[in-house]
Amino acid sequence: MALVINANTCYVYRHVRLDKNIPFYVGIGSDNQYSRAYFAKKRNSYWNKIVATTNYKVEILMEDLSWNQACDKEKEFILLYGRHDLGKGCLANMTDGGEGSLNVVQKLETRSKRSEKLKGAGNPNYGKSIPEWHKEILRKAQTGRKQDKEAVKLRTQKLKGKKRSKEVMLPCIIAKCKNIIDLSSGIIFDSISEAAASKKINRTTLNAMLRGQNKNTTSLIYI
Repeated sequence: MALVINANTCYVYRHVRLDKNIPFYVGIGSDNQYSRAYFAKKRNSYWNKIVATTNYKVEILMEDLSWNQACDKEKEFILLYGRHDLGKGCLANMTDGGEGSLNVVQKLETRSKRSEKLKGAGNPNYGKSIPEWHKEILRKAQTGRKQDKEAVKLRTQKLKGKKRSKEVMLPCIIAKCKNIIDLSSGIIFDSISEAAASKKINRTTLNAMLRGQNKNTTSLIYI
């Protein structure tokens, strides 16, 4: 169902399950007949499971809003009621609202299937080179992000038994051979692991700092 955005005709709605008399979904729409609020198709699997076991009613929480106002209010109500998939509340919403994918939770199986589909010629960027400025944007976007344990385990299993090329191993070998000095204390470390432990930071994070890939926020440098 296409969503036509009209100025100051946007609204925020919620679905309330009648068996427990609690809200289980919050959404936004932009039409005078509240069609989106009553539209039952293209809902997520958890929403469908709920309506398969109980009747529900539609309530219009706010109306006569601009699109941006409706998005902001949707986020507020989702935060208020809490998402079930995050273990924080009763809502079937799979994102934090605002018609985006913020904080969306996907199953490992789903991510793996998408990854396989986009490999090789299936990737729209296959054979294309990425400009340096774009690489920098991607690098900054990933900085500080943590992967869940399942994703790390899957990647580790795929790498088992595979040999790394000399091009990949050489920077690692060089990094291991260098000593590191703490300019603030004058202490010299024989390995990057010891240096990282002294600052209570991840070894990989420190390695990226010392090699100039990330900004060095420590007093450690290679010597």
